[in-house]
Amino acid sequence: MNTFESKEIGKIGENIAKEYLIKLGYHVLTQNYHQRGAEIDLICKKSHTLHFIEVKTRSSQNFGTPEEGFHRQQLYRIKKAAQKFLSENKMAFMNLQFDLLAIELEQQKAKIKFYQNL
Repeated sequence: MNTFESKEIGKIGENIAKEYLIKLGYHVLTQNYHQRGAEIDLICKKSHTLHFIEVKTRSSQNFGTPEEGFHRQQLYRIKKAAQKFLSENKMAFMNLQFDLLAIELEQQKAKIKFYQNL
């Protein structure tokens, strides 16, 4: 799989994740927030909680599961970017949460696992 195909699969996964979260009652504030070497795939609000969500998508397990593609160092970078997002947008939330949506694409279906509060 080349880089272009990988990015396309990532975009498909992000769109699936966005639809999934909206169905669960989340309000999507922004998608693909970039800040100094880190990207937050989705920033959503539900009730009084602001969710910073990483989306990992795989179309096969040749490179491992989506969960195996997520590392603690990446979570650290996402948390730093989240601080910047909050500062830029002058947002104060009582609850912040960092989540992972793991998506496996299988033919015409998507298998979704939602890991909350990492």
